[in-house]
Amino acid sequence: MKALFAAIALALCVGIGSPAPAAAQDWLGSHLQAQRHDNLRRHQQRIREQRQARSGRGLSAHQKACARRYRSYNPRTDRYTVRPGVTARCRL
Repeated sequence: MKALFAAIALALCVGIGSPAPAAAQDWLGSHLQAQRHDNLRRHQQRIREQRQARSGRGLSAHQKACARRYRSYNPRTDRYTVRPGVTARCRL
């Protein structure tokens, strides 16, 4: 009798510890892939904006001055990073 209960308990433990069903894994995999793609797209856009700010093409005199003064300046928002999580408007 004890052996039967032990076998049932073992089967339940193995069933609980099994990985998620294939459908859930497929959804999660595609979700993570889409998230990676979005992160890469945002990163590439940020790099393009930084290069444009450094080159000075298509920027006003104000934006050029701010880009020279503040390394983290974003010409699209006219803001720079003071410290992590805090931004300020460029007033040059």
